[in-house]
Amino acid sequence: MKFNKVTKASLSGLILMFGASSYAAPVMWETDFGTELADLTGEDDAFSTVSLSFMFPYAGESYNEFAVGTNGGIQATDNLGLAGNDDDIDYDLWADLDEFLGDGTPLFSAFGTDLSLEDNGTIHFNDFGDRAVFTWNEVGSALELDHLASFQIQLFEMGQILFSYNGIFDDAGESPFDSLDEGIVTGISAGDYGPLALHDLSSDSSNTANTVFEQWCYDTEDSCEQFTGLDNSAFDLDQMSILFTPNGNGFDVSTVNQVSAPSSVLFSSIALLGLAFAGRKKLIG
Repeated sequence: MKFNKVTKASLSGLILMFGASSYAAPVMWETDFGTELADLTGEDDAFSTVSLSFMFPYAGESYNEFAVGTNGGIQATDNLGLAGNDDDIDYDLWADLDEFLGDGTPLFSAFGTDLSLEDNGTIHFNDFGDRAVFTWNEVGSALELDHLASFQIQLFEMGQILFSYNGIFDDAGESPFDSLDEGIVTGISAGDYGPLALHDLSSDSSNTANTVFEQWCYDTEDSCEQFTGLDNSAFDLDQMSILFTPNGNGFDVSTVNQVSAPSSVLFSSIALLGLAFAGRKKLIG
C-alpha cells in the first residue's frame, strides 16, 4: 500500500494524541469541521446530499456522492441520486436491520439512532481532497433534545473509514440508556445482504466481510431484530476512534482509546494517516 496520497493539508486539523485524559478529544479527531449543512439545522429525520472531490472505493465499487443524515450516518447514493432503496437513513436500524444490511447502497453508521437537531446541534462536511469529514456536533436526542452527542465519520481516498466519538450523552443525568428511546447500530454495511461480521467494535479484528457492525438493543438485552446485542447501557465507544481498513477480503478493525494510545494499534493507525508525510519527504522507503 502506498502512503503518498495523504497530503499535509488534509491532515492539518487531525488530532493524534498520546496519553490524553479520558475526557479529551478521541485519538483521531478532525478539529476543522468545515461547512455547516444548514438545511439540516433545526431538522429531525432529514438528510442532505454532498459530493466528494474524489472517488471513495468500497466493496469493489466507487462512490463520490453521499446522503448525510440527522440520525447518525451517511449513505452512498445510487445512479438516480437516491439514498438506498427507501431514499432515507432511518432512526430505528436496530429494530429494522434490513434497512442497514440490504438497503441497496453502502451505509456507514457511526451512531445510528434517533437523533434530532430541532433544538441543538449542527452537522458539518469538509473535503480535504483525499479525505472527507462528516461531523455531528452536539446534536440532541429525539427523546431528550438537550442531551447532546458529538461524533465523526471520515472517509479516506485509499478506502479507510474512521469513526470517532467526542462526548456521547456524557453530562450529568445523560447516557445512551437514559437519553434514547431507540437502540443503536454502529458499523459499515455494503447494503447488499452479503457476508457480515457482528463484532465488538471496542476490540480489534480481521474480517472477511464488507459489512462489520455492532448493535445495542435499547433497554432490553437481545431484543434487536435478527441478532443479539446488549442494551444501550453497554455502549462503550465514547472517547474512542475506530478505523476500518480494507484488507482485500473485507475489513480490519483497529480501535484506539485514550488509555491505550501509545500502542501498536495506534502506530498502525497513524501509519495510514501520518507516515504519509514521511513518504512524501522520502524519509521512509
